[in-house]
Amino acid sequence: PSHDIDAIKNSLFNLFTTMPGQKILNPEYGLNLMQYIFTALSDNNARLMAQKILQGVRIYEPRVAILNINVNVNYDEYQYEVALRISVPSLNLENVTLNGVLKESGYYFV
Repeated sequence: PSHDIDAIKNSLFNLFTTMPGQKILNPEYGLNLMQYIFTALSDNNARLMAQKILQGVRIYEPRVAILNINVNVNYDEYQYEVALRISVPSLNLENVTLNGVLKESGYYFV
């Protein structure tokens, strides 16, 4: 089911990179994670981002259960590193790790 997990990754990518108000038919959709890169990098902002991701995934991606989320600050690279451990019950996937990076040029899965 690799194409199915790719669909989940694509859905999460869209959620993470969409700004609320950008989708006319669903104006509240989106997390606007870029707001965190245009303020000073901090552990507090990393915690806020993790909370926002957790809440957003619960609301907008019900196929996914977040088992663990870590957002770490990489001061040298001026970026946040996001590690999501998820399960996708509908695909019988129990423990999938998705690593991503948020930096000035956007959010990317690595």
